[in-house]
Amino acid sequence: MKVLKFGGSSVATGESIEAVLSILEKAAKNDQLAVVVSALGGVTDLLQQGGIQAAEGDPDYRQTFDELCGRHLDTARSLGLDDQSLRELNSRLSVVGQLLNGIYLLQECSNRTQDKLMSRGELLSSFIVARALKQRYQDCIWKDSRELIVTDSNYTAANLQIDSTKEQI
Repeated sequence: MKVLKFGGSSVATGESIEAVLSILEKAAKNDQLAVVVSALGGVTDLLQQGGIQAAEGDPDYRQTFDELCGRHLDTARSLGLDDQSLRELNSRLSVVGQLLNGIYLLQECSNRTQDKLMSRGELLSSFIVARALKQRYQDCIWKDSRELIVTDSNYTAANLQIDSTKEQI
C-alpha cells in the first residue's frame, strides 16, 4: 500500500484537485492507496481568523465563515459533486458555524476548542476529495482520521500515541 499526501496548494481549487485525481488514478493502477490531504489552500488561515474574531466578540466572524463556506461549496460544485454530497458538505460546514457561534457567545476559545475548529479544514477537504473520487471509482472510501489517530490531551501541541494509533489502523 502507498500513502500519498497532498498539501494545501495541491487541493486549493477544483482545478488543482482534478490534477490530484489524475495522479491518484495513475498510482492506483499499481498499488492500493491511502490518501491524506491538507485543508484547502488558505482555509487554515480562515479558520484561525474566524476563531480569533469570534473570541474577540467581533461579529465579522460570520463573514469569514461565509467565505469559508463559499470556498468549499464552489470547489465541490466545480468537481461535479452530486446533490447528496453537497447536502452532507453543508451539514459539515454547519458544524463549523456552530463552533464559531459558540466561541462568539462565550468570547473565548480554549486550546481544546481551537483544535476542534482547526481540524475541520482537513475533514472538509478530505470529504470533498473522497466524494470526487467515489463518483469516479466506486471502491473509494473516506475514513475519518479521528477514528485512527490517537493523541494525548495536550491540546494545540498533542503527542501521537503510537501504539494506540497502530492498533486503531
